[in-house]
Amino acid sequence: MKIKLVSSALLFILANKYVAAQQIDQAELKAEREHIIHQYIIDLGKADPEDITSLFAENGTVISTSQGKVDASQFFNNFLPQIEQATTVFHQLFISQENENHYTARFHFNFTLKDGEVGSGEYIDEFIFAADSKKLTQVAMFENLKF
Repeated sequence: MKIKLVSSALLFILANKYVAAQQIDQAELKAEREHIIHQYIIDLGKADPEDITSLFAENGTVISTSQGKVDASQFFNNFLPQIEQATTVFHQLFISQENENHYTARFHFNFTLKDGEVGSGEYIDEFIFAADSKKLTQVAMFENLKF
């Protein structure tokens, strides 16, 4: 009886430590993902295709307002080098209540292309992360040029 009681107590302690460790890991993952989203917005402002594509998992995609669904590396390596100057201002971050891998951020993006075209708007991008990962699998872009 004494052995069963000790075994049960030991199992209870180990289970609680495991749950606590998982909660810490999830909190760390959430913080890392939030950092990735901020870095993504900073990289847009720097027009840095190498840094921004490093945030994506292999075969990551972008759903853009101009091109539809494309490979993330292809999209950013085609678009960002065309930018002469850009700025971004982060506004808000949202986390899905239904899916822990889905985040959304609202930000302002101003840019001038090398050909002189100017773009400015408020953007809301949906960020989808690989399960238990800080790597992006997809970003869906939405814009409001009248904001």
